[in-house]
Amino acid sequence: MRKELFIYFLMLLTLVSCSNENNYKTNQEGIENIIKFPVKPMSIKYELLDKKLGQGSQDCSEIIYLIIESKYSSSNFDSLRNIIESEKSYNHPVPIKSWFYKKWFSQSIKDKIGKQGDFYLMKPKVYSGNSLFLKENVFGRYFAILSDKNELLLKIEVCTRK
Repeated sequence: MRKELFIYFLMLLTLVSCSNENNYKTNQEGIENIIKFPVKPMSIKYELLDKKLGQGSQDCSEIIYLIIESKYSSSNFDSLRNIIESEKSYNHPVPIKSWFYKKWFSQSIKDKIGKQGDFYLMKPKVYSGNSLFLKENVFGRYFAILSDKNELLLKIEVCTRK
């Protein structure tokens, strides 16, 4: 019995040590055909998620979600702020599902997201649009928040038919 318990503990420890909460990528391979940055970031972190939709879906069979945190130089961030502030904005929190919140977000981005029950809330000011960050012929929308540390958080939803 003791031997089985020890083996079980070792298996559990191995499983936990192999899991990686930082599933983000830092290069643009795989997303360059979806997204465009109006201003060049210094660095990015992102996750790409696919969500299949039910059979009754008329517009999409799948939604691809991109969760991107990008960092900018001060001058590029000022340019980005000027561009993005011309987009639609919300002066109230925007709810997002819990799977959207990532532990790898920087602290300044985490400070812009609050938790309420099973949901998280993107705190104001939240920007939204359909084309600023999407390449031509890519249909979707985005939500964005700007941090105090020259960072941008994007949640991009792209509709696909397969």
